[in-house]
Amino acid sequence: MFKGSDYANRDASYDEVFTMSESIIPSDLSDIVYTKFTGLPENPGTITLTSNQNETRHIDINAKGTITY
Repeated sequence: MFKGSDYANRDASYDEVFTMSESIIPSDLSDIVYTKFTGLPENPGTITLTSNQNETRHIDINAKGTITY
């Protein structure tokens, strides 16, 4: 998690790191930014997780911020 308008321009002193297995590779949507007052995502989309055995799972984030998987 980061604080800022995007990851590249974040305030790194607020970073929170969550680790995941090295056997899982995330792709597609990389930064999810929520607006400050509404909490709605600026960039809804899908995150794809692929295992080292080529299994995939999708995490979908819609325009209202609802996550389905």
